[in-house]
Amino acid sequence: MFCKRNASDFRFGFAVKMFLLILFSFSVSKPQDQKKSGDTLVVKLSQITVTATRSTEEVMEIPYAVSILNKKDFSGIKGYGFDEVLTGVPGVLAQSRYGNQDVRIVIRGFGARGAGDRSNSGTSRGIRIMIDGIPETEPDGRTSFDQVDLSVAEQIEVIRSNASAVWGNAAGGVINLSTVPEETGNNISLRTLIGSYGYNSLQLNGVKNFERGKLFASASNSNYDGWRSHSSSYRSLFNLGFTSKLDEDTKLGVFA
Repeated sequence: MFCKRNASDFRFGFAVKMFLLILFSFSVSKPQDQKKSGDTLVVKLSQITVTATRSTEEVMEIPYAVSILNKKDFSGIKGYGFDEVLTGVPGVLAQSRYGNQDVRIVIRGFGARGAGDRSNSGTSRGIRIMIDGIPETEPDGRTSFDQVDLSVAEQIEVIRSNASAVWGNAAGGVINLSTVPEETGNNISLRTLIGSYGYNSLQLNGVKNFERGKLFASASNSNYDGWRSHSSSYRSLFNLGFTSKLDEDTKLGVFA
């Protein structure tokens, strides 16, 4: 004997099964939702401020190979090329092609690769040249030495190590030239130099000290015939600077 089920009975049974299935899924998922909402392991940390201050340290304690040249170390030079002051620094090779500003600088191998077709002029890739803390090195690693006036240098710092973490692309080393005078009074000086191969230079320097600032300027004109053909050059430079200590933590410097 067969029993017939009509459509209404089938729909009723299907609805009951779906209701039971939804009820079962709700009863299973509800404890999980409660468990997620009940996890209150949230720790709020207070703000942490990390500060670092610059402090004076001994040269032997600095984690770099540093050489410091004071004004008395290069007072007798003509002030035309970096090779005049860097030849005595360990680990530094400085060569001049014509005895003027066309200088090649190599620090522990960095800079020896050259700079393409002009590999001897301004070769300083991997070496950063800075004047009063302002980079003179171009973005591609080359440096124009024509604007570096060694006659106004007060101090030259040479770092011969991997300093890329501090000075960007200066992986081979850093040469920092400071032009801020150390005089505490007012001074005007005139200096003239005459040398071999038609070299002559006229240099004028002046400094004016204020209560909380210092104004200094320099002008130089140099001419050089060179020691070989087609090596003559001339250069006229003017530098102007102003420094002031605004407070214990702030120092202002303007250079032109």
